Amino acid sequence: GATALVNPLTVELFLLECEKGHHKVVVHNAAASALGLQLIAAARAKGITVINLVRRAENVATVKAEGAEFAIDTTAADWEDQFRALAAAHNPTAYFDPVGGAAGSKVLSLMPDGSTTFCYGVLGESISYTVPAGEVLFQEKVLRGLWVTKALQNPETAATLVANALSNLASKVYQTTIYKKYPVSQFEAALKDYKANASKGKILLVPSV
Repeated sequence: GATALVNPLTVELFLLECEKGHHKVVVHNAAASALGLQLIAAARAKGITVINLVRRAENVATVKAEGAEFAIDTTAADWEDQFRALAAAHNPTAYFDPVGGAAGSKVLSLMPDGSTTFCYGVLGESISYTVPAGEVLFQEKVLRGLWVTKALQNPETAATLVANALSNLASKVYQTTIYKKYPVSQFEAALKDYKANASKGKILLVPSV
């Protein structure tokens, strides 16, 4: 599933883009997700700094417990000021965004000139970005899609991503917390629990016995 396959491959795609684009400091939204925690570990191993954006105050502690150096709660009144200060000090050049919409657009607007925003999901209420023309023309910002399914269609890229993901899985760089298990018959309860506690880990559906 996503824990053992899609998430590690997606993180490896991020790292490949960092290598190609010479990105040493990046921003990641929804950073307390299982994928976000895997990115923290994998980026640290590659010497890449991640500025982690989370959507709950308690998730700052969650990502820092996984080794994150920087974490910002985007529900805090001063989160934009916090972000500007970190951006000025560390100059992130890439933003990996699974949210889109108004939230994704806001972070894009705060990114430094010349940066690239990689959209790899649309978790937000709106799927549309709002990007003023001036940010593209004068600040030379780039918005592009990054879809692991598309990347895997290239045999050379696929081989690299799979090999690196398997290596990191074997060495336990990639790990996932299992929050709870539910029988398949309690699917609706499991879904409700996951929506309320997504950052606590994955919920597994297991066959009823």
